[in-house]
Amino acid sequence: MTGILLIAQIVSSYPLSVRIFEEFSRHAEFLKIMFGTNGDLSYANRYKNFLAEQMIDKFSYLQPQDEKMHIPRDYLIAYMSSANFGILMHWLESGMKQTPQQMGRIMAQIINYGPIISSGLREK
Repeated sequence: MTGILLIAQIVSSYPLSVRIFEEFSRHAEFLKIMFGTNGDLSYANRYKNFLAEQMIDKFSYLQPQDEKMHIPRDYLIAYMSSANFGILMHWLESGMKQTPQQMGRIMAQIINYGPIISSGLREK
C-alpha cells in the first residue's frame, strides 16, 4: 500500500467513526433496548451485517485480489464487523463516558493498526 493510500485510509476512517458514534449517542436509549438482552437479535444482526457490507466495499477497493490476502476475506470481514459492533455496544453499555470524537479516535486507531499495535504490544 502506498503512503498516500495509507494516509487516506487513516484520515477517512476517523470522520466516519465519529458520525457512527454521534448517531449511536443520539439514539442511545432506543439502541440499548433494541440491542439489549431483551431486544431484537435480528436488529443487532442487521446492523452488524451493515457494518460488514461497508467493510466489504472498502476492502474490495483497497485489496481487490483475494490471492494477496493473508487470510480469507470473509473471516477478516467477520472479525472486523464483530469487533467494531462490540466496541459500539461496550460504549453504550458502559454509559458512553467518552465523547463520540474520543471514540472515533479509538475506533480509527484499532481499525488502522489492529489490536496488537493499539495495545502497545508492538510499535507502529
